[in-house]
Amino acid sequence: MNADAAVVEEIADALVALLDDGAMAHDGAIFRTVIDAIADPIFVKDEDHRWILLNQAFCTLIGHDREQMLGKSDYEFFPKEQADVFWQRDAQVFVSGEPDENEEEITDIKGRVHVISTKKRMFVDAAGNKMLVGVIRDITERRKLEARLKVAERLMSLGTLAAGIAHEINNPLAYLMANLEFVEHELERAATGDRAGAFDPEWLSAMRAARDGAERVRTIVGGLKTFSWTNEEELEAVDLGEVLRTAVRLVSNEIRHCAKLVEQFDAAPLVWANPNRLGQVFLNLLINATQSIVVNDTSQNEIRLVTGTTTDGRALIEVHDSGAGIAEENMSRIFDPFFTTKPVGVGTGLGLSICHNIVEAFGGHIEVDSVVGCGSVFRVVLPAALAHQTPAPMEAIDAGAAASVEARGRVMIIDDEPELLSGLSRLLSRSHDVVTLTSASAALARLLANTEHFDVVFCDLMMPEMTGMDLHIALAEQAPEYLDRLVFITGGAFAPHVRAFLEDIPNTQLLKPINTRLLRELVRERVAARE
Repeated sequence: MNADAAVVEEIADALVALLDDGAMAHDGAIFRTVIDAIADPIFVKDEDHRWILLNQAFCTLIGHDREQMLGKSDYEFFPKEQADVFWQRDAQVFVSGEPDENEEEITDIKGRVHVISTKKRMFVDAAGNKMLVGVIRDITERRKLEARLKVAERLMSLGTLAAGIAHEINNPLAYLMANLEFVEHELERAATGDRAGAFDPEWLSAMRAARDGAERVRTIVGGLKTFSWTNEEELEAVDLGEVLRTAVRLVSNEIRHCAKLVEQFDAAPLVWANPNRLGQVFLNLLINATQSIVVNDTSQNEIRLVTGTTTDGRALIEVHDSGAGIAEENMSRIFDPFFTTKPVGVGTGLGLSICHNIVEAFGGHIEVDSVVGCGSVFRVVLPAALAHQTPAPMEAIDAGAAASVEARGRVMIIDDEPELLSGLSRLLSRSHDVVTLTSASAALARLLANTEHFDVVFCDLMMPEMTGMDLHIALAEQAPEYLDRLVFITGGAFAPHVRAFLEDIPNTQLLKPINTRLLRELVRERVAARE
């Protein structure tokens, strides 16, 4: 229980004790003076869910006078969806007789939404009348502060990883560039020099190495989505091993310089969760593990990652480290917000608290075992995804059969990067007729001219003058037959309005750098569908 909830519960207990003593009946004026002196909003309702007592703090929070509210219910002052929640929770207390403690939202007279922590308890007077006593604490500003600190925690994690990520990108980038320069030089010699017309198989080896380097960079950059502000409420069946490997790639440089990494990935069920939020949990645990280890002999230090399945079928993830361990007196506070044993400037004290909240939000729990001087084990247990939440396995694609029946189609690609257009055109033009344009407005004019057809239209999401979103809107009004042929290519949707747009439309999206195999397959499917 956090500090706010504890204070609210103490006030509620004290109020019920006063009512038990008959304080309101004996001297109502003194009782009202006492509760008006309490800074937290207080209310008492009868069995008809109508207010029979309110303190001044409650009236100030809502913005209505006490006389306006007494004898009335939530439905006369709050939006129906909020009033429904209040009514249901109040009814639960009246029926069960058990206290209720929860966080709710409440809208004041000016339309401002407050986040409140509410403690409700039932009281029965000497005549047998049931009343509901409620104490509120407005935690709106606290939640805003926590949200800002969560951003700070995520950015601090990113800052911790920045040098390592740059190192991981620079390595493959170095041999990618070296191989490309070699091939460029050799091709110039083959075209004009002493090796005119010659072909050297080494060129293919160099190009394959360059492609491997580019793929490594693409994978690392893709892993950075862990820090992107995607829709964090969107849930899916998540492969824990895949999320863990992504987290390891981002923090591998830090691990390499302090400990050896051991991966023990046994079978674990898919879990119903948000992969980005789980990624943040694993990143925080890995960063904490590296920071707990005193770097001396790297070969003697170890970080061990374990996945598996519990005896009751839940997913298990463990992060072991051979670090300094956690003092016994700190174990009970390790998941408390703002608690940290790290030096000033290292972390916000929210990392493990965030991990705890994320894991619990997905129906799981997180715990820790630790021995000072020997290390710690953080253990995450999550419920398995239900059968209807697990996607059906994809059928394997027979590449040979696909190639043998592939029809030639017409493809339009719109992007303000000419080099990208050239590359994609080279990739597709052997099999399809490809038209490339650097302007969405020029593409719209060509589509509306209706003198040629296109099986699929790839369009960059963000471009100057006319964006991909603008093109989508224009096609919806003037050429709706092209809407389902529109595929967006994007380097990432960072602005809230762009993310909202993508969430509202069914169109396929391809992330840059584009996976060329998926690109070819997508074109093949779209062309085949229009034959």
